[in-house]
Amino acid sequence: MKKFLLLLFTAVLLVSCSQAKATNKDNIVTKEDYQNAIKGLQQEPAKVVHVRDGDTIDVVTKDNKQHAIRMLLLDTPESVKKDVPVMPYGKESSDFTKRLLENKDVTIVYDKGQKEDPYKRLLAYVFIDGECVEGKIIRNGYGIVRYINKPNTTLLPLLQKEQEQAKKEKINVWSKEGYVTNKGYNTKQR
Repeated sequence: MKKFLLLLFTAVLLVSCSQAKATNKDNIVTKEDYQNAIKGLQQEPAKVVHVRDGDTIDVVTKDNKQHAIRMLLLDTPESVKKDVPVMPYGKESSDFTKRLLENKDVTIVYDKGQKEDPYKRLLAYVFIDGECVEGKIIRNGYGIVRYINKPNTTLLPLLQKEQEQAKKEKINVWSKEGYVTNKGYNTKQR
């Protein structure tokens, strides 16, 4: 009887551990997930020449033209906007993006919808070494999923997964109670 109970306990333990591992894997977004999602989208190599803030960069494309890029589906706290005080985590977000991208070769990926915003910035996802920059920023709690405009939503499910994990872990922008609202950042919080 003792052997049977020990065997039963071991079996239950193994099953529960394997289910926990499967659940954990389901919450992790991989480089391959992003690569599979962007298959078929227009891609272009570029060099980052300036990081304006956490979600806007300047690049030079292979035709030697300079473009401002507004990263799709991403909003980071303001750090340099005229007449707007620096928001909590604004500088940290900008610094994080600089560490990732300044003077680096990247791939800009256009989604299916409009390629330019009203300010003449290109709307694109940014990849470095095959990894999605928006995903890294969101996963590390330096930005949130925002400005969702169909059909520029190919990476939305993956970025939402990244955001849920950052929110669950209360990382950076998610660490301040009430700072992130369903309309963006609560600018009254400092």
